Amino acid sequence: MMQHEEAMSLLAVHALDAIDAPEEIDELERHVATCPECRDELDRHRAAAAALAEGTLGAPPSLWRRIQTDIETPEPATVAPSHTRATGRWLAVAAVVSLLAAASLAGLLTSARSDLTDLRQQVIAMEREMSEQRETIETLSGDPIERAIDLARTSERALAVDLVGEVGRGVAVIRQDGHGWLTDIEFQPLDDSRTYQLWAIQDGVVISAGILGPDPNTVSFQVDFDRLDGLVITVERAGGVVSSENGAAAAWLQDA
Repeated sequence: MMQHEEAMSLLAVHALDAIDAPEEIDELERHVATCPECRDELDRHRAAAAALAEGTLGAPPSLWRRIQTDIETPEPATVAPSHTRATGRWLAVAAVVSLLAAASLAGLLTSARSDLTDLRQQVIAMEREMSEQRETIETLSGDPIERAIDLARTSERALAVDLVGEVGRGVAVIRQDGHGWLTDIEFQPLDDSRTYQLWAIQDGVVISAGILGPDPNTVSFQVDFDRLDGLVITVERAGGVVSSENGAAAAWLQDA
């Protein structure tokens, strides 16, 4: 009965139907029927051979030239010695290995092409982003506060409003996410015992939106953009208050 090591050496050749001796094929088949390892190995070789038959694997031109030469050069009709048969088997195995290596190379080339396509797309996206940034920089050239106010006045995603009153004026720029800045402030300075305080009117409810200090410059605040009805500035004691009984020193109302 054929030994396991000998059977393993013949599996690739058998998958290509390259064993000439019927008795050798019978012995190999009997061994495979009782050996799960050899059966699995033979299945893998046959799958590779099927892929070759379907044309899904490529082979180097030198291999096909060698096969053509073998076909065109007839050999004497003599029984080859055992070592010659073994050499033929290993050549068949080498052919399978060469074809599998070519398939692996083709896969690597396909992957490389895919990576190159992704890289090109990233470069295009980066160039587009850089172009947009250049346009933004050009748009914001000059006084950045004035440009930001001008952009907010014409944007659907922001709001720029004037708070005007007896103490002076300021501009509130508010984004759609509710983040706002009170800037371009021209309020009369207060002494250290008092402070300006910002209030937001949201759905008719007045809430404190921030303590501005006695001589504010640019101050950030947070409101509900969709519920905002107005902004009011009052003069309070230092530190601010929870609710105010003082009149508006400057204000903006949505419907005013």
